Amino acid sequence: MPHRSVMGPLRVLYISIVIFHVALTKQANSEQDQSQTMPAAIDLLFQNSNSPHKGGTPVTGQSGFRKCPPCPYRKGPKAPVCKATVDLGFVLESSSNIDRVEPGSFRRLIQFVGLIARKFFISEDKARFGVVTYSSRPKLLFGMTGNISTIARGLRNAKVHREPIAKTGIALKFAYRQLLSTSSRFNKVLVVITDGSSSDSVSNIAKAIKGRGIQILSVGVGRYFDIHQLNAMASRPVLYHVFTGQFSKIIHTRNELVKKICLGVGGSYISPSKRPCLCKTG
Repeated sequence: MPHRSVMGPLRVLYISIVIFHVALTKQANSEQDQSQTMPAAIDLLFQNSNSPHKGGTPVTGQSGFRKCPPCPYRKGPKAPVCKATVDLGFVLESSSNIDRVEPGSFRRLIQFVGLIARKFFISEDKARFGVVTYSSRPKLLFGMTGNISTIARGLRNAKVHREPIAKTGIALKFAYRQLLSTSSRFNKVLVVITDGSSSDSVSNIAKAIKGRGIQILSVGVGRYFDIHQLNAMASRPVLYHVFTGQFSKIIHTRNELVKKICLGVGGSYISPSKRPCLCKTG
């Protein structure tokens, strides 16, 4: 019987195992990077939150005069600009359609909400936030809270719903009951963000909510929102309470939205472009 070498088959088997291991490693790394994108972005938003006085320490130049480094107030997004006592609820459409037309759209909406929260002085006796997501059924992402860690953790865990249908009317009713109905605060605001048309009626429930003294601002993103539904939900005047824009552009409306919320509840608003530098010169 001729002698057969086993080295050939073993070598092929070894190479196959190595290739398979490398492929699995690359896939695992890719999935890990994707899963960490949202948490990293949200955590970054809330670093040093509500601490506008950090940074801006004077430094001494060669001439002996004290010079002010780039002031954090001039950058805007890093410092709160609104001091108000308000319960602010968000109703976010999260149907499966939201990422089909433009991938990453839901992530942009979550970051948008995070940036808005970052503009307020958040605490249990100042601004409190709560978020509801919805498709055909609503879900409480987190209840009304003045805890920054709770807000960041809730936004980090937000996920797109499986259902393609959006029922904004049901979501409005749910948000009112879960976020605002038990609040004793005078100032209550609801921000509705949707990218399409609701399959149920929004007019009656929105009217009932507004009749209880709650302001509603409606935001339409993308290309398929229903402007008539946005107008029906929003408080009056409509031009003051309705915002629209593409997913890639909506983030630029945050300052105007924050300003209208803040002034609408009698808060103290500091314009990002006019805030003075904290450090002194001379």
